[in-house]
Amino acid sequence: MFIYNGGTAVAKGMYWSPMDGGRIDMRDSGILPGDKSSGYLRMSPVILLFIAPFLGVTFVFFLPLFGMGVLIALCLLLAGGALSGVAATAMRVCYSGGTKHVSGSRRIFTGGYRPLGAAFTGTVKSKKKNSRVK
Repeated sequence: MFIYNGGTAVAKGMYWSPMDGGRIDMRDSGILPGDKSSGYLRMSPVILLFIAPFLGVTFVFFLPLFGMGVLIALCLLLAGGALSGVAATAMRVCYSGGTKHVSGSRRIFTGGYRPLGAAFTGTVKSKKKNSRVK
C-alpha cells in the first residue's frame, strides 16, 4: 500500500482517504481529486473490510475515555472557580474592616456592609453634618 497525493495520475482501483474516510472508485486510470495535502491509499475492498471493524472498535473503546477526560477537566475547572471565589470573599472580609466596636469591647461582624454606600456606583453618599446651634 502506497500513499498517493491528490492531483496524481493513478491506475484503476479503489482509493481510500484515511483523513476524512472518503472512498474514490477509479473505473479507468485518471487523476485523484484534491491537492497535494490530501492523501489516498490504494487498497482492495477485502483489505478495507478487515480494517474498518478495527477502526470502529478503537473508536468505541476510546470515546468513553475522552468523555471521562472532559468530565474530569470540567469538574476541576468548576472546583477551581469555586475555590477562587471563596478566596476572593475571604480576602474582602479580612481587608474591608468587617468588624465594628460596639459599647466597650464587644465587636459585631458586619462583613464590610455599608448601609450608606451607593450601590454599584463606587461613590459613597455624604453624611449629613450635625448642625447644632451654639
